[in-house]
Amino acid sequence: TLPRSLEYVDGYCFSECNNLKKIIVLNPDCMICDIGGTIPTRTVIYGYSDSYAKIFADDYNRQFVAIDDMGLGLVLGDVDLDSKVSVMDATAIQQHVAQLTVIEGEGFKCADTDKDGKETREKIYDFSRKETWRLLD
Repeated sequence: TLPRSLEYVDGYCFSECNNLKKIIVLNPDCMICDIGGTIPTRTVIYGYSDSYAKIFADDYNRQFVAIDDMGLGLVLGDVDLDSKVSVMDATAIQQHVAQLTVIEGEGFKCADTDKDGKETREKIYDFSRKETWRLLD
């Protein structure tokens, strides 16, 4: 996750990160060096629809996921909506996947860490690897 305070991603910054699955750009005004190798080809870029991240993705034919629709203040992985990601959230996701409880509404949006609208075991794996991220400050 690139923080909201980051203003520029230098050329080839992530070029050797071949296993980088996703990069989240929280600052819509963060400029990304106009070189295709700055971010690996297979890396999914998450950012705002009206951002330099979107422009980079379009210019270099990269997969892009807009984070605009998550809602102000929501934190991916924060299922209980207490503004922090904790073991309680991981437990809630596990219980939901096991059909012991139901996560609904804003909590479900936060549990949907890959934004596919489904609950899957992969989300628990991602969560346990701490690949959850804060969307908005």
